[in-house]
Amino acid sequence: LGATYILRLKQPSGGGAVAAWPAAVKWSGGTTPTWTPTANKIDIFTFVVYDSSNIYGSYVQNFS
Repeated sequence: LGATYILRLKQPSGGGAVAAWPAAVKWSGGTTPTWTPTANKIDIFTFVVYDSSNIYGSYVQNFS
């Protein structure tokens, strides 16, 4: 509890990979993000485990 995790996802050279998130993740703005589909792009997801039932997520997308 109270831990922060940062996940860096980079699309493979072919692009188009997708990520699935557990229902326990509550996203900023209430919208589940779609991983940037462009080849070799990087998205960064941050998760804060605040209690035993919710994980709070935020993201910054489309790094080169």
